[in-house]
Amino acid sequence: MNNIPTITVIKDLEKEADVFVSFLNHPHFPQHRLNIFKIYPKLEEQIAESQDEKMAVVEFIKSFYQKHQDKLNIIVDESEKSLDESGEALKQLGELMEYQWAENTNYKAYPTILPFSPFNGDEFFFSILNSLFKNEPVDVLYVAIHEISHFIFFDQMAVIENKNNVKFNDDIVYYFKESLTAMILNQAPLKVLLGKKDILGNPNIRDIRVKTGEEEISLVEFLRKEFEAKENFVDFLEKTLLLLRKSEAEFNNKRDFWNKNGPKIFESKEMLDEYRAPILIK
Repeated sequence: MNNIPTITVIKDLEKEADVFVSFLNHPHFPQHRLNIFKIYPKLEEQIAESQDEKMAVVEFIKSFYQKHQDKLNIIVDESEKSLDESGEALKQLGELMEYQWAENTNYKAYPTILPFSPFNGDEFFFSILNSLFKNEPVDVLYVAIHEISHFIFFDQMAVIENKNNVKFNDDIVYYFKESLTAMILNQAPLKVLLGKKDILGNPNIRDIRVKTGEEEISLVEFLRKEFEAKENFVDFLEKTLLLLRKSEAEFNNKRDFWNKNGPKIFESKEMLDEYRAPILIK
């Protein structure tokens, strides 16, 4: 496969502050605000005491980076070295998703102290918190392949929407793309290149289950079975997206339930049973 993309690591504190503010107020990810303040209670205090949320975030981030500057520089250097060796993993991803990149495609990767790794367009952030506080190796290659699989999916989905004159619901797209990525990244030899045993995906997708006929399985497993029976990748996407679209309301309910309760779901058998109740595939 030709045209393997490159990935450039960029430090940009102003851009990171914008992302912080976005996820402190994101209508589709209300649990992220709680998650950020759980990690950074001092930030919550500074925002409460300030009349300018953005300014409070900027000051907090700058102070944090100054305090941990030496270790952060080491982490960024390690990240750059890891991504310099991303070519084979990208090649495998492109082959699995039957995707051809345009010539000279370059993705931008920004280190972040957020407790998650957001993306936008052809740019993504990779959380460095575990490396910073737990002395774990930088997992930037895994994050990069994870996020780039989303970029590919969105390109392919746009073609499917245009062909079928439809617009897929945000909640279906969210659960689908995350489950799809978990399934794709578990494919050999990509999983080996990423140094993973089992990739479970984000916590909020692991317990999404579907029922087809008498069979009840996870959404990830459902996509794996459809993927293995495919003739080509885009047809697989089209078939499964259009099928799941018939159960749009149930996906909306799952997302609403997660946004309301978040990780508390895993602390209650009753809530977990409700979240695990299968979505009927019609």
